[in-house]
Amino acid sequence: GGLSKMAGLMGGLVGVAAITGFAKNLLTTADRLQKVGLQLGISVEKLQVYQFAASQSGVNTEALNSALKKFNINIGKAGEGAGEQVKAFEGLGISIYDTNGSLRESPELLEEVSDKIAAMQSPAEKASAAVGLFGKAGIDLLPLLNTGAEGVRDFEKTLVDAGAIIGQDAADD
Repeated sequence: GGLSKMAGLMGGLVGVAAITGFAKNLLTTADRLQKVGLQLGISVEKLQVYQFAASQSGVNTEALNSALKKFNINIGKAGEGAGEQVKAFEGLGISIYDTNGSLRESPELLEEVSDKIAAMQSPAEKASAAVGLFGKAGIDLLPLLNTGAEGVRDFEKTLVDAGAIIGQDAADD
């Protein structure tokens, strides 16, 4: 009697501890995602998709984040008219401006860049394009870029279907 009651209480405490630990980990993850998303200029939801897609493509999170930071900087530099960055986008036939003349968002440009790199035949051309836009970490990003925008959308669908995306609202809390 007493022993089974004690086991029941202990089991309840372990359950509460596990849930508390999970919730704390989730809040830490949400906070980290928000900070990194702000640094990269992308939403928490998109960042999770990219990190998942990268992990499934054999690309580590640090390489992804580093490459996306450099990509964002290069978009800005191209917008300021910096020759090297302008050439990197133009070399792929990509306009960094939308129809209103405003700089396009990073996720939209990333999808187009992924499609262009995925369509290239030469590994050397792919490497050159990736480094030109993403810096040295661009080489590490090639397995992900080679999936094209469709590959990233497939990974996003997997995450959404699994209910595994922390929303922006949760990250803001």
